[in-house]
Amino acid sequence: MLVVSTLTLFGSGVALIVVGHGGGPLLQLHAVSFAVWGVLVAIHILAYLTRALRDGPADWRRHAERVAGDGGRRAVLLGALLAGVILALATYSAQDSWLDHRHEHRHADGVVPAAVAAARTEAR
Repeated sequence: MLVVSTLTLFGSGVALIVVGHGGGPLLQLHAVSFAVWGVLVAIHILAYLTRALRDGPADWRRHAERVAGDGGRRAVLLGALLAGVILALATYSAQDSWLDHRHEHRHADGVVPAAVAAARTEAR
């Protein structure tokens, strides 16, 4: 279920980036999948936390006895972190436009707090 909810969350998020800021069923799917994903991740973390804290550091300690597969796990972990940073930087402009849209939507009545107006002025 965690894999399915993760794929749904990522897929709906990418679809929202592609189609734009519109709401509707796609935004609802994304919101619901985020809620489901959040609950499942919390359960997953709680279930494996003690094991991860006990066994995880063994891959990073220098000792005579090597843990099987520790080099591969380190490489995958570092690769995933690097890929996440690259993806975050590559999609920063899309994130920024979503944040601007959220503020514009929230202040659709034309009343914009001074701090928001100042931040917009500085950003441009």
